[in-house]
Amino acid sequence: MRTETHGGQTGIVIAQDAITGALVHWTRGFPDILARGAVETPRGAVEGASIMDPAAVGQAIRDLRRQMGVRSRVVSIAIHSPGYQMRTLRLPDVPVAERRLLVRNELESMSALPVGSGGLDFLWTAAPLVEGRHQADASVYYADDSEVEAVRSALRPVGLLLDVLEPASIAIMRGWLAGNLRGDPVALLCPSRKHSDLLIHDGQRVRLVRRIPSGWDDLTRPDEAQTPAAAGQPFIPAGVPVPTLSGIPGMPETAAEGMAGLQRSTGASFLAAEVNRSLAFFAREYENAPQPARLVVLTPEAYLEATRNVLEQSLAIPIVGEDPLAGANLPPPVGSAGTRVPSLAYLAAVGVALGEVEGTIPVVDISHQEDSAAVRRRAPSILMAGMAGSTIWMLAALGAALALNVMQSNLQNEISGITTETSRLREERAPLLRAAEIEAAARAAAEKTRAPASSILGRIAGASLPGVSLTRIAAAADGKVTIEGKAADEESIRRFADGLNQGVSMKGPRFEDLQIDKEGLGFTLSARYRAAEGEGG
Repeated sequence: MRTETHGGQTGIVIAQDAITGALVHWTRGFPDILARGAVETPRGAVEGASIMDPAAVGQAIRDLRRQMGVRSRVVSIAIHSPGYQMRTLRLPDVPVAERRLLVRNELESMSALPVGSGGLDFLWTAAPLVEGRHQADASVYYADDSEVEAVRSALRPVGLLLDVLEPASIAIMRGWLAGNLRGDPVALLCPSRKHSDLLIHDGQRVRLVRRIPSGWDDLTRPDEAQTPAAAGQPFIPAGVPVPTLSGIPGMPETAAEGMAGLQRSTGASFLAAEVNRSLAFFAREYENAPQPARLVVLTPEAYLEATRNVLEQSLAIPIVGEDPLAGANLPPPVGSAGTRVPSLAYLAAVGVALGEVEGTIPVVDISHQEDSAAVRRRAPSILMAGMAGSTIWMLAALGAALALNVMQSNLQNEISGITTETSRLREERAPLLRAAEIEAAARAAAEKTRAPASSILGRIAGASLPGVSLTRIAAAADGKVTIEGKAADEESIRRFADGLNQGVSMKGPRFEDLQIDKEGLGFTLSARYRAAEGEGG
C-alpha cells in the first residue's frame, strides 16, 4: 500500500517535454485532487521515453513536489512507450503463485527478455474454454533493467522511494475509470504514435486488453504541417519530376500527396478494423459478459476529432472523448509548465497514484525484477560500502602523511629561518664581539702583569727588621719590585734581603745601589714577584 501524506498519494508522469504530478486522495468513490502541477523536463534529460540524465530528472521531480507541497517521499511513476514493451500471451490458467514464473519463462523463451533480467508485470484475464481447457490471456508489460534503474537513479539522490513504475496508458485508463461515476461497461482506446491500447472493462474488472499496431501517425491531424516529414509523405529526391494529377476529378494535386493520403487512409482503416474486430470477438467469445455500451477515446485533443471520424465509419457503438477532469473542482496548477500540459497528462498522474482503487485496473508495476536483479542492484552498494571504509582509512592515512609532511616542511623552514637570522645577527654583531674579545684579552693580560700589592707589602712587612726603614716601594708592570730605604749597617740590609727571599711572593733580591751619608746607610734593592717570573719564564 502507498504511504499517504496529508491523506494524499503522489503520481508523477515523466515525458520528454514535461514532468507532471498530482497529489490525489480517494474520497467517497471519487478522486479528490489536492494539488497538481508540471515543470519542463531539463533539456536532453529524457529522449523519447528513456531517462538520459537521472540527476536532472530527479532535481526536476523534487522541485515539482516542493511547489505542490508534497511531503511524502514515496512516489508512483508513469512512463510512456517505448520505455516499455507489451505482449499478449495465451497461457494455461494456473494458480496465482505460478503465474509470474510462467510468464517470465515464456518471455525468455521468445528472447523478449534476457534470462533473469528485466522488470515485468501483467494483467491476467480469463480466456474462453478451448476443448474444455481453462486458459488465460496475460497482457504483459515489461522493460529492460536499464530503464528501471534509470528511474531509481533519478529518485535515489533526492531521497525519494519508488512505489510503482507503470505504463502511462494503463495509468490514463485507470484515471478515467476512477472518475467514471456511471460505472457502466465501457471500451477504452488509448492511442499513441505507433500503436493503440484497447481495454474492455465490464464495470468491475478488466475483461480484454489488446495492443493494435496503429496510432497517431496513421491519422490526419488538423494542425499538422504540410511537409513531407510532418505529413508522413514519401521522400522524393530533388530533380525528379512529380506528375500532376489535378486534371483528374477527385484526385490530389500531386502523386506524393496521393501516396501519403493512401498510406494514412490504409493505416486509419486498419485501426478502425482492428477495434471493430476486437469488439466483435469479445461479443462472440464472452456473450454472457456485460458488453461495452460506448468506446471512449483517450487521446490529446488535437487527434480526437480525426480518430473519431475514422472509427465512426466502422463501429456501431457511440464514440466519445470524455474527460472526467473537465467538470472536477481542480486546484490551480503550479510549476513552469502547469498550464501548458494537456489534461491527459494530469489524468495519467491521477491514475498512477490510484493503483489500489478497486473496480478499476490492477497495478501493473514493471519495476518488479527478479531476485538476481535486486542482488545485482545491492551488490554495488555493498561493494561501495566496503570500498568506502577502505577509502576513508586511506584518505585518513593520506591526510596524516600530508599533515606530517607539512609539519616537517614548516619545521625545516623554521630552522632555516633561525639559521639565517643567526648568521645575520652574527655578521651584524661580529665587530662588537671582536671588540669584546680584544677587551677581554687586554684585561686578562693586564691582570697577568699587575703586581699583587698585598702579597708584596705582606712579604716586605714580614722581612722588616729594627734599624731598617723604607722610603720607597715601586712595582713595575714587568714584575720588578724596587725597594729603597735606610739602614744602620750593611748587616741589617743583608738580613732584610734574606727575609724578602724567604717568602713565596718575591724572589732574587739583589743590591742595586748602596750609599753612605750623614743620616746613615742608604740602599736600593730590586726583586721580582714570583707570579710575574713564572709567566715570563
